[in-house]
Amino acid sequence: MKRPWLEFKKEGSIKVSTPRIPALRFAGGGLLLASSIFLLSLSPMDKGRARADGKKPSAIEGRDAGASADGGAAGKETAPQWEVFRGGQRQAGYRKVTPADKPKLAWAFDMGDAVEATAAISGGVVFVAGVDGRVCALALDVEDKKGKLLWEHRIKAGIRSSPGIKENRVFFGDDFGFVHALDAGTGKEIWKHETEGGAELLSSVNFFGSALLIGSYDGNLYCLDCAGGKPLWTVETGAPVHCSPAISDGRTFVAGCDGLLRVIDVKTGKEVSQMELGENTAASPAVDGDQLFVGTYGSQVKGVDWRSGKELWSYTHPRRRFPYYASVAIDSRMVVAGGRDKLIHGIDRASGKAAWTFSTRSRVESSPVIAGERVICGSSDKNIYMLELSTGKKVWSFEGDGSFVASAALAEGRMVIGCDSGLVYCFELNPGAKGGSK
Repeated sequence: MKRPWLEFKKEGSIKVSTPRIPALRFAGGGLLLASSIFLLSLSPMDKGRARADGKKPSAIEGRDAGASADGGAAGKETAPQWEVFRGGQRQAGYRKVTPADKPKLAWAFDMGDAVEATAAISGGVVFVAGVDGRVCALALDVEDKKGKLLWEHRIKAGIRSSPGIKENRVFFGDDFGFVHALDAGTGKEIWKHETEGGAELLSSVNFFGSALLIGSYDGNLYCLDCAGGKPLWTVETGAPVHCSPAISDGRTFVAGCDGLLRVIDVKTGKEVSQMELGENTAASPAVDGDQLFVGTYGSQVKGVDWRSGKELWSYTHPRRRFPYYASVAIDSRMVVAGGRDKLIHGIDRASGKAAWTFSTRSRVESSPVIAGERVICGSSDKNIYMLELSTGKKVWSFEGDGSFVASAALAEGRMVIGCDSGLVYCFELNPGAKGGSK
């Protein structure tokens, strides 16, 4: 297919069960993600919370959104790569550097089939997976306008789970229920673990110390040892787990298709608390301190205090009632959500009130990223948009070869995002700066 825009110019296993709530299903067997939400009522946040006036930075801004996937006791953060789905353990989808207003297309690599998983970036290498089961490692900074393939690995199942990188290994789930670990330098398989139910893994991995967490459509949340894939614990939920688990303060957070938000001790797999959301969720939660934010299939974005189990606010568009499939991005002032209502929503984090909306021409299933004073988000209308964070005004857009379901990954002065035609795009975020902005 000719693509004119590619013509560039110059220890023991523990099983923890929680009460099962029957999942609603379509007549054909598919999960019914319902559409009304009971929410959590919430108390004032603690003294460490982010402030809308910007006088006190949140943990996200102070640590660049958990750029490291490390989950050690000290919570140490390293230089901001993009090694997990939302850029860090807390899944905030945030980077502090504001890009230039006109990013420059550096290269585009053809995967040959749709890319729905978000790329990972680590050590100058892009790791991307396709629905045809192909995993590729690409050079991030390369002059070849078609990109440079370093290695590829193929499996029999499709991949919609975004790859995660830790200790020179690539981890991801597949549509047949296997979790894979590859050598990041060669692409060779290190281990493969089959989950109990053999159901598809659409959840992406997150890391805590030497363990990884991933949700499954068999209704379980799995914790595996990264070294050999040994099961450490399993939590059974009431329905498929579509979301990727967020991690903060020694806890992991799962908002699932049973309408519940579960808070689980990462070390033991013991459930700490359970909160009734009232609606099913596919989106992944974002956490900052005691606050958690998530969109639901009940046409609402929720802000809650997970520690007290109370609601902060619930946002609903006054006219449009469509599910939120994409995960939110947060900083100390704003919560940004993409909806199947074709809108990108800017929500005031303190009040939960609408700050602005931006209209695209199709559903928004690509999760937005906040980059300093900008928002970057793809849409199924084949465009990537850059907006002003404060106003929602369009700054820049790029029309690609297909719909964007995958989200942007930002690292080392570049942005990488794939689309459903199979093309993976890499942009220089600050083309005028020598070596790019880190």
